[in-house]
Amino acid sequence: LGASKIDYIVQSCEIPPNAKDLVGMAVLICPDPYFRAETDAEAVIAGSESVFMFPYTFPDTSFYISRRIASLFAEIYNDGEADTGMAIKLTANAKVINPALINVDTGKAARLNFTMQAGDVITITTGQDNKHITLERGGAVSNIFNRTVFPFTFFELKQGANVFTYSAESGMDD
Repeated sequence: LGASKIDYIVQSCEIPPNAKDLVGMAVLICPDPYFRAETDAEAVIAGSESVFMFPYTFPDTSFYISRRIASLFAEIYNDGEADTGMAIKLTANAKVINPALINVDTGKAARLNFTMQAGDVITITTGQDNKHITLERGGAVSNIFNRTVFPFTFFELKQGANVFTYSAESGMDD
């Protein structure tokens, strides 16, 4: 068994005064009653990785030296005792039309009918009773749940290995 955690709020804590044995009662409220692993599994399917660092910053200047991570697949292993939800982040470096994440084993997909601009971040959460699709653009966060393409799959990480790939109508290589 791995270490697990749960969020809680202490509603009350009562300890009788002058008790010979320290006996008390704490009442906890758990907004999300599901335990989760203390560490997250994370995989990057595609992106860029810095290979050079400047010791100084240059204001108002964009200067990047990086290499592309161009894997078409990501394998995420769930070594827990149950299937679990995911938090999927899609980040656009340039214009991306209709992004999708696909489970290689099942062929099911999470597709969006949406054009991402450079700098956009779409977050898809798939936890039990916690399914959301949000867009962060220019510091503003908005709900884009209505941009899903039917049939849309809110993936869960099954126990064991899970293999995903991505696609888009255009902008995958930017």
